Amino acid sequence: MNNEEKILQMLSEIQQKLGEHDKRFEKMDARFEKMDARFEKMDQRMGNLDARMGNLEAGQEQLKTEVRQTRVLVEQQDHKISLIAEQYTDIAEKLDKANEKAAQIDDMKDRLRTLETVVMNHTALLKRLDKAQ
Repeated sequence: MNNEEKILQMLSEIQQKLGEHDKRFEKMDARFEKMDARFEKMDQRMGNLDARMGNLEAGQEQLKTEVRQTRVLVEQQDHKISLIAEQYTDIAEKLDKANEKAAQIDDMKDRLRTLETVVMNHTALLKRLDKAQ
């Protein structure tokens, strides 16, 4: 075999190997395309997750605000309840005094009735004594 034939044979082998490499590269390209598609899906999912996280964070902030407002309302109500309790104590003391006075008045009514009865009896007795004289 002469040099030209050897060169031709080597060129043929090189072309054959290049063909094999081209097939391999095509397979690799197909795999890379699949990977790109997967990465795009992952990017979409990550975008969805980011949006969801944003919604969760907004909801959490809203909850924090509502909790603060509720705490303020509870503190205000607690203050009002304390004021009412203080007023109740004053009212209860006044009511006790009023009950005592009412009991005294009832007692005085009984004594007054007794006095009225005694006065009527004495008046009747005095009239009889006057007639008897």
